[in-house]
Amino acid sequence: MNCDPPQFTYANFGNAFLTKYCSSCHGFTQQDMQADPTVFIDVAVTSTYMPLSTTTPSRAERMAFGMWLSCGAP
Repeated sequence: MNCDPPQFTYANFGNAFLTKYCSSCHGFTQQDMQADPTVFIDVAVTSTYMPLSTTTPSRAERMAFGMWLSCGAP
């Protein structure tokens, strides 16, 4: 995976993803994602049990979220 330059950033991806799928229950920030990305990869990319709402990310969105997190959530 090439993170230089990052394909996904908070501005072009992270903010919209967190707003659409996470913020209504958790209110996570970019800093939260940067603090422990492996936890978020586990619950939202690998395990896919989050979010609990009826609106869930597509597989492509989950993969993009994982890439964003793996690159340090820039």
